[in-house]
Amino acid sequence: MSEPASGSVVAWAAIAAPGLRIGKPYDKIGLESAPMSDVYLDECIVPAAQRIGSEGSGASIFLHSMTWERTCLLAAYIGAMDRVLERTIRHAKDRRQFDQPIGRFQGVSHRIADMKLRLESARLLLYRAAWGIARGTQDEMAAALAKLAVSEAAVASGLDAIQIHGAIGTMSGEFERFLRDAIPARIFSGTSEIQRNTIARALGL
Repeated sequence: MSEPASGSVVAWAAIAAPGLRIGKPYDKIGLESAPMSDVYLDECIVPAAQRIGSEGSGASIFLHSMTWERTCLLAAYIGAMDRVLERTIRHAKDRRQFDQPIGRFQGVSHRIADMKLRLESARLLLYRAAWGIARGTQDEMAAALAKLAVSEAAVASGLDAIQIHGAIGTMSGEFERFLRDAIPARIFSGTSEIQRNTIARALGL
């Protein structure tokens, strides 16, 4: 069992609920600004006033919160993909080979076109899911579609950006970090396989 990490989060936990302990943050690929730790409950008593919802409603509350998470949390990747695409287009215009910008080569321009297609498709699916939440609908499939599209698009576009930048893309910096941050998006909040299961179930399969 891991020892609890020191810091304000652990101190807050001890004050908020005696018996609640938080372990040391895990080392993981990407998402360095989002620490992840084990949570230990040792005879932890939570006052009824701090309970979320009624007794026995945990599953429905969890599903509702996951719909929000799968929609809103992935919005950050839309912005990151937009930035990476902009930088990649700029590089394709500035970098020259054989007396012309590399963006003139079909192998490069088609990769960039695919990056744009993934970005805009994922963006629209995420907007649709957010629109549904704002209207008060409980559309699990919309959130699953958005989460699946954004996470898979981020990884694919990260690989394309690195390929277009060549050796520069493999060095420590913006593009390799973007890819490292994108890979966990296919895992957290439900893996890509779970999203496909949710979509299939919503389709009656």
